[in-house]
Amino acid sequence: MSLSFLKKTMWQGAALATALLAASPVVADDDLPERAQDLRYGAILYDYYQGKSFDALTRMAVAEHEGGIKGHGDHPLLVKGGLMLAYGMSREARSLFEQLLTEDIPASTRSQAWFYLGKVFYLEGDNANAFDALNRVDPEAWEDEEEPLTAEWHYLKGQLALRAGTAKALKAVTNDIESLSDAPLWQAYLRYNLAAFELDQGTADGGQNAGILGLERLSEDLAGVDSETIADLEENADDPESRDELALKREQLALRERTLLSLGQVYQQQGDTDLALARLAEISLTSAFSDEALYRYSVAASEAQSWGLALQALNTLQERPLFTPWLQQVPYARGFVFEQLDQQKSALQAYRAAANHYQSLLDTLVQSRQSLTEAGILAALRFDADGSSTEVGALSPALQAFATEDGITADAYGRLDVQPDDFNLALLLSSEKFQLALRDLHALYQLGNKMTRWQRQLQSFEVMLETRAEQRRVKIDKTETVLASLGADEWHQQQATFNAEIEAADQAGDAAFFMSDEQKAFAERIRKVESTLAALPNDDSTAAQRDKISRIKAYFEWQVSNQYAVNRWAAQKQLRELNQSMAAFREKNRMLVREMGSNDRNAALAERVSVSQQRIASLDADLDSALNAAREALIGQVSGEIARQESEVKRYLLAARHAQARLSDLLFQSGATATPEAPASGEAQP
Repeated sequence: MSLSFLKKTMWQGAALATALLAASPVVADDDLPERAQDLRYGAILYDYYQGKSFDALTRMAVAEHEGGIKGHGDHPLLVKGGLMLAYGMSREARSLFEQLLTEDIPASTRSQAWFYLGKVFYLEGDNANAFDALNRVDPEAWEDEEEPLTAEWHYLKGQLALRAGTAKALKAVTNDIESLSDAPLWQAYLRYNLAAFELDQGTADGGQNAGILGLERLSEDLAGVDSETIADLEENADDPESRDELALKREQLALRERTLLSLGQVYQQQGDTDLALARLAEISLTSAFSDEALYRYSVAASEAQSWGLALQALNTLQERPLFTPWLQQVPYARGFVFEQLDQQKSALQAYRAAANHYQSLLDTLVQSRQSLTEAGILAALRFDADGSSTEVGALSPALQAFATEDGITADAYGRLDVQPDDFNLALLLSSEKFQLALRDLHALYQLGNKMTRWQRQLQSFEVMLETRAEQRRVKIDKTETVLASLGADEWHQQQATFNAEIEAADQAGDAAFFMSDEQKAFAERIRKVESTLAALPNDDSTAAQRDKISRIKAYFEWQVSNQYAVNRWAAQKQLRELNQSMAAFREKNRMLVREMGSNDRNAALAERVSVSQQRIASLDADLDSALNAAREALIGQVSGEIARQESEVKRYLLAARHAQARLSDLLFQSGATATPEAPASGEAQP
């Protein structure tokens, strides 16, 4: 008997990352950078704010493999912990927090981290780890804007104490209730759960009385909210403050009606039908609990032998969709009430209608279970999409919308925003086990979408490799043509000739070989003058000129001999530079030839693509196995629920047919017809 499902305690694991982003953890210079110093970190934060925790974690893993994120201290690791929580990796997140949440982290950030981690463990039912994490919280470190977290912290501690069930724990619950005086709604939920615990665990003269008293006081405290108050607030629903207050009042009213329903059940179990009827009558017909209240009311009225009131309640229920399995007894109950009113013909008609209803329902259930498929289950659910649909390979249309990567709204804990189109699944859909199975199946489909995208990306690499190979072939042809036009062999031959001539001249001491350009030009002028003088007639003037040119030539030869070492060094220097250039040319030529003859880079890339394809294929096989297991688990749950409903409907069908046969025999023996009787004065029509 718990009201936890009424309170939307949606886990906000991603909110932890938000809190960590807003905090100021210590970095190298004690200042948090205002901008991302590492572009990879910016991409991670972008994926996080887009709600893509898996993508953000993947980028984080790649960044860590490449040396980590620089310039942000431990801040990225704290965000990683929040992302792990958002993706359901609570154990890994706890291990990371235990390493990082030290005295260097601001107390407010540390307390928020432990609070959200404790909340995750609480929702997973891991009481020990939840208790440990919540006890590490220091609510005094939170600032004023974190006051709602303080209230929820007390509530979760109280709930854990109720799960423990010891006397010491119950005393702690009382303390938490007192601490929630400034948060009346949180306090009301905890008071209800405490009363429910006392009713379940207490004795008839002790705990149950305390539980009843707790529910009565809670009902009185919540009595100030009624439908008229809510109607007034609905008139101003456009105002944000009015909307918030309207939601609060609606929740308070729902809690009060749930409290009244619990009181009605308890009083009915104790045999106090008057109090049971009084409490159940206070519940509105528009309430979420009206169906159960009407049925309980009819049972209590029957126990008080107020058959008219019981029939009115059952008739009201009969006009509603009987989607809740336990309400399937309503058709049979109507026949029973008619029989108690001594309207045997009407009872016979009611039993006959009940039998037909049960038979039709049973046939539907049997057919549903025999033809049960994943697509059929998903078709019976209505998903609220928030985004564009994505085609998913060869999946059926029923699964394509379900399998979209961003097309289904989910809360921060991963539970999908889904409503039943088949009311037979309503109770099953509300169970935590089914919700988690549905969440896991959705997560696997999301991963399948990413795998499909990765496979397409790898296929694009194959096209790229083919393009590179073709481009490489064209470039090699062009390079070979250019190399052939350069005449590299002639260059090598000329280089060898230069080396041989200079070496021979050096060994022979040939000063004329090493003359500079100016000297060679001057020597040529001397030769021309000598040739001209040789052609002139021999006279005194010619003889004087010949003597002069002879002295000039002698001086020139002396000068050339004197500068031999300098000229030789200049020639050898140029030769060394030529040899170095030719050596570099030969090396580049060898590298170019080797590169043209080798395809190592493309081969390495092709190998990486091949390895990645093998890994994707392996992961794809694992994903198929996981999807099959998730499908079987989901189908198994639905099949089990349908089988349970079949068994229950069979019992009602058998009882209705037995009652129908019994009344038919009785009416036949009395000679009466099957025409329904007119109801007695003041009694409701069937």
